[in-house]
Amino acid sequence: INKHTLFDFFTSFGSISRKEAMYKFLAFGEGKFVVNQIEGLELGKLKYCVLCAKEDISQYGETYWHRSHNLPEVLACYKHNCQLEVFNSNTSNLYKSTFLLADKIIDLSSEIKRATQDQIFIARSFDEILNSQSR
Repeated sequence: INKHTLFDFFTSFGSISRKEAMYKFLAFGEGKFVVNQIEGLELGKLKYCVLCAKEDISQYGETYWHRSHNLPEVLACYKHNCQLEVFNSNTSNLYKSTFLLADKIIDLSSEIKRATQDQIFIARSFDEILNSQSR
């Protein structure tokens, strides 16, 4: 949960009881936790960097959804200084309750657009928060 989800990021700024409740819900399905309560989470939208996806395929033979790309307000890949592409599963009923494999959805032919310095700064800063929590 800590290394493969956004759990640590979203619980960094809340109460300990809220963090414990969310963990129990994610790990064991215990109690109630409403995903809509997570501020900044855009349900149904998955963001990706085309260049990261190409590197993943070269290195691992497949790509995956990067946690750092899917943080709220993150619009850029700080590694490649480009804007992220967005897949919106809300536009199709087909994807509403399906596990979405990145390999099947990511468009590797998308045009690479340069990110602004502000977008890169936000992406890098949020990634540092995310990764400092999961150590």
